[in-house]
Amino acid sequence: MLLESFLLSHSTRKTRRLFGTVFGEPVSAPTVSQVVGHLEDQARAFHRRSLSDRYRYVYLDGLWVTLRKPVKVRKVILVALGVTECGEQNLLSFQLAPSESESCWWGFLSDMKARGICSPQLVITDGAAGLLKAVQALYPRSDHQRCGVHKAFEAAGQAADGRRHRSFRLAAVGVFEAQTESELRARLKDFTERSASREPKAVQAFLRGLDGCLTYLRYPPPLHK
Repeated sequence: MLLESFLLSHSTRKTRRLFGTVFGEPVSAPTVSQVVGHLEDQARAFHRRSLSDRYRYVYLDGLWVTLRKPVKVRKVILVALGVTECGEQNLLSFQLAPSESESCWWGFLSDMKARGICSPQLVITDGAAGLLKAVQALYPRSDHQRCGVHKAFEAAGQAADGRRHRSFRLAAVGVFEAQTESELRARLKDFTERSASREPKAVQAFLRGLDGCLTYLRYPPPLHK
């Protein structure tokens, strides 16, 4: 309970009060600090552990959070998820950072590479420019797949008519349901013919850099999703 209260950003005073309310016994501030210290030791060991290069696919993304102490500020948690060939998934690393800039991602990936993630076959990202540059520099031999959903959202944001954002986005995502190159060409042709006259800017945004979203076609269909 003490750890749960700490992870919810409660102060030591509030944590002590909650503990006393639930269990009917007080707990000292040093006890709270000692329990939290164990969590910090575990986190430190997690960030220093060696990593296996058996992870074939690596997903990278940034999770934006609001910190309230000592002042309210927005920061991002850089996250890496690894997937082995047999489908086992594990959190590889995470790090609090001021932004998703190239330098922040470079430091994060350099640390992960030094600990053992040396040659993933495929790296999956949302297409953020800073992240992409860092990936290309540190994993030049790895394939890169940009998330199709992020691509569709980005393009839909260029739609002139806000009422068509959702329909455009769903239609754009549907293009990536293709299992072969020929099917993709057919879906893409149908999508552009239906949407170009109404939302030309959004269609242009969708087509720009589309190749980065199509790496999945090099892999067997069961792995596409």
